[in-house]
Amino acid sequence: MLQSEFFERTHITLTGEEYADVECLYNAVKMDKDEFCKRWVSEKKNPLFKELAEAFCNEYRMHLSDINQMQANGKSYNEEINRLKGQLAEKDRIREEMLNEANKRNGEHLTDFAKKIILSGVEDETLYDIIEEECGIKFIILVKREAGMPLSESEIDYMVGKL
Repeated sequence: MLQSEFFERTHITLTGEEYADVECLYNAVKMDKDEFCKRWVSEKKNPLFKELAEAFCNEYRMHLSDINQMQANGKSYNEEINRLKGQLAEKDRIREEMLNEANKRNGEHLTDFAKKIILSGVEDETLYDIIEEECGIKFIILVKREAGMPLSESEIDYMVGKL
């Protein structure tokens, strides 16, 4: 609905900013223009309606700002989904590599291989995520404690949660 159409139906003159709120609400509801304008006129002085309309429009603007910022950064939802899919594929590839490497080492068990990786001090989050998925965080903590290695914040949080 255009601002001029709103004025024709309500005879209420609004600033551009005030009309932006009207438009925000109109686009959010499933009413025809006449019904919306009729309700706007009857409810505009209701304090509850004003509060709800203001809260809704503020929330809408915040989300619109987020969307605009994402578009300005050149990221779309599909690009983000593709990036995450790529990360998952990379994790799967590394997991497969770990399993293959463990098998090549004379049937070395995955936990033995994972223990060697942990003790080597490699700080690869993806690798640690895979070890955690395959062997468990408890395994990682035990290996690090036995070796006197410092625990990460998430590992400490896990231990505190178990107390």
